[in-house]
Amino acid sequence: MLKYSCVLLFSLFLICGSELILKPETPAFVKKGQTLELTCQSNDPGGLYVFYTIDVEGRRISLGVGGGGFKSCLSHTNETSFQCNFEEIWTLKLTLLNPIHNQTIECSRAYNRTMLSINTTIFVQVPVSTLTLSTPPTTVRASRSINITCLTNDPVRPAASITWYKGTSEIFTQITTSIQQDANDLYRTVSVLQYTGMPEDNGQQVYCRASNIEGEHVESNRYTLNVTYIAEVQIFPVSSLNIVAGTKQVWLYCHVSNANPEIIYYRWTKSNSLVFTVVSSVQMYVIESALKEDTGNYTCTAYNSAGNSSGTVDIYVQSRPMKPTITLVDCDVTSATILWTVTTSLSFRYTPPFQQETLQLSEQNKFLNCSYKKMETNVSSVYIYRAIDLNPSTEYKFRVVASNVHGSSFSDNRTCHTAEKPFISQSKDCNNGLIIGGSLGGAFILIIVSGGSAIFIYIQINRKKQQTAEQNDHYVHHICSTNEHPYQDISDQNKAEQNDHYVHHICSTNEHHYQDISDQNKELSIWN
Repeated sequence: MLKYSCVLLFSLFLICGSELILKPETPAFVKKGQTLELTCQSNDPGGLYVFYTIDVEGRRISLGVGGGGFKSCLSHTNETSFQCNFEEIWTLKLTLLNPIHNQTIECSRAYNRTMLSINTTIFVQVPVSTLTLSTPPTTVRASRSINITCLTNDPVRPAASITWYKGTSEIFTQITTSIQQDANDLYRTVSVLQYTGMPEDNGQQVYCRASNIEGEHVESNRYTLNVTYIAEVQIFPVSSLNIVAGTKQVWLYCHVSNANPEIIYYRWTKSNSLVFTVVSSVQMYVIESALKEDTGNYTCTAYNSAGNSSGTVDIYVQSRPMKPTITLVDCDVTSATILWTVTTSLSFRYTPPFQQETLQLSEQNKFLNCSYKKMETNVSSVYIYRAIDLNPSTEYKFRVVASNVHGSSFSDNRTCHTAEKPFISQSKDCNNGLIIGGSLGGAFILIIVSGGSAIFIYIQINRKKQQTAEQNDHYVHHICSTNEHPYQDISDQNKAEQNDHYVHHICSTNEHHYQDISDQNKELSIWN
């Protein structure tokens, strides 16, 4: 900092003469415990130099005087030392033996009735001495967070900045820093790192550095991360497996690529429909010889102190198809309706072998494939086939064949009699008119219980045949002059027998839910 003395000469020229310089300029930095040397000089020899300090009440206290006509050099306090150099450029040095923070030092020069002064403020630096790293005593699990704290132990000046490191890399995120200031303009810095455990960080070291003076820093102790984790389970050889019944030594290997600490134990479970079973407690599970009952969803769970991890595999033991079940056969004059089902207890997805079903019939104890139409249903496990091109008044046996690459399964045989062709006859009680006889068609309701749940299926067969039967009754009642005619008994008898036929073929015993329906149908036949 310079101070100039300028004189206006004859009101024409401004001549600048003396200059005053004080070093270091404000603020004058000095570390705590060190001395500070202040230099005051002028380019113009001569004059009287005085160093002052200003106390808290604003009073000037002399620290040293030098120069003048006698070129004296006097220190006025034992807190300073004073040196003077009276060469071409006068230089006066004041050394503060115990600098005080925020203290103001002023240098003034009096010469030829001109007074120049300059000052600087002392800034006493208190460097960081030590750091404390506060860490949790436990390990950290992967994906979970812990707080690690770094703080300056002693008050410092200026406030320290704290930087975090993991290994050799600086950490920039999840850091919260606070600074506390006291009455003496001293600071304490507290920095908190929120660390989230990651498996790849296991064994890495975390530490902090603090600095409040350029080029200097203090490093904390180091904290070694102990991250516990368990990698995802992989099951070998595959995640879905179709095997043939009877296959030997089917093995499943439960693999965990990485874990800290090591895996403590394994557990294999099998689920199939509503059944859940523990099948093994070792890393490799072996099916000695595959059976149909081995079909299911297998889960391996690996455990360590960090938790557990699971993987699954679906196994389907393929064999020949399950046996179809014919639930009902209903014959017409030249056709038959066959309702059949197939049951399964598997509730998980698998890839079954290619499978096809065929309807066969036997007229003379020799089963052959027959022509049929597949009717649509709303239930995946229930099928309705309609065999066509049958002969009237003929007994047929039906069966369903389910086949795949592993073999075939046959349903039980079901027998059905096709009805006679419609005939024309003359009533003995009527003079005129034709009676057209026919078999009773209609609708029936079938209830199938599969897997513990009731499935209601309404099937309407031969609606045209029902209309024909109603027309026959119309002819009987309107053509004949009396209510007595041989066809009335035949019609009623056919309806009752057909109702009983449906009931007895749907249920396996005489005690069934359809008995009441049969009785009601018998009563309704009288109305028709």
